[in-house]
Amino acid sequence: TMMKASEIWDWEVVNSFSDFYLELDKHQIREELFGNEAIVEYQAWARREWHDMQLSGEGMNLAIINNTLLKNIQQEIMIRKGAESIWEVSTLTLQDHKRG
Repeated sequence: TMMKASEIWDWEVVNSFSDFYLELDKHQIREELFGNEAIVEYQAWARREWHDMQLSGEGMNLAIINNTLLKNIQQEIMIRKGAESIWEVSTLTLQDHKRG
């Protein structure tokens, strides 16, 4: 039989994760360029950080979104996507040059 989250974790932890995902779901960054991608990367970081802190005996309230970090992640994605676009264009240009 499947166990309920409340049978594995304290309600405080369950509520923290629930609030965390609700906050991310309604976050305004989702309306911005690469906002959804930033949310995905942020939640992966936050979950890892939460688990690492649990192992060291520390606590962390996931429902408090670090907006500075979230914005930095979004900017890193923009830089990566820009670099990918430049690489694609330069590769296509090089291929055209070789044909010509």
